Amino acid sequence: RPVIATDVGGTAELAVDGETAFIVPPRRPEALKDAILRLRRLPDGGQSMGARGREVVGREFSIQNSTKKTEKLFTALLKGKL
Repeated sequence: RPVIATDVGGTAELAVDGETAFIVPPRRPEALKDAILRLRRLPDGGQSMGARGREVVGREFSIQNSTKKTEKLFTALLKGKL
């Protein structure tokens, strides 16, 4: 599904505005309205945006990728590099 999210708590780190989601500033109802209208105007209703977002989440936040990142962090900590 396509996503419209507010730019709080690291949202912008997870989504790319205009590619995998529409990111709007917090407490800006007008910006939210504009994002909803933009989404409705997309030829496929945002389905391709949702599909790209799903690909990114699957790639970046898979169990395998999360495990690799955790391993790298622990290895760096054990070697005193952090």
